[in-house]
Amino acid sequence: MQAELAAVLQLAAAGRLRCSEKARRLFTATIRVLGEVLTGGDFYEDEPLRAFAWLLQLQVGDLAELCGDRQELTVRGRKALSGPVHEMVGHLWRRCGPALLQ
Repeated sequence: MQAELAAVLQLAAAGRLRCSEKARRLFTATIRVLGEVLTGGDFYEDEPLRAFAWLLQLQVGDLAELCGDRQELTVRGRKALSGPVHEMVGHLWRRCGPALLQ
């Protein structure tokens, strides 16, 4: 998870994470680039669940926000790029984990 988080943050910093503004559907190029960095790929070939989940985790964790059709890093997200990744994993768990357990 740490390697994936670091890779996803780098992709967001490079402006490579994009989705439609209204429907929030990932662009094909975004699915492809995320598929390359996700360990073992996605769960299903036809549905980019893990790719979409990473975009949501970045938003819920206040690491990125949707600006137009791009995910852009927040101040916290930019700090996460240079800080210890394991701390950001813990932060994401505290922010996103409780919702998963309900």
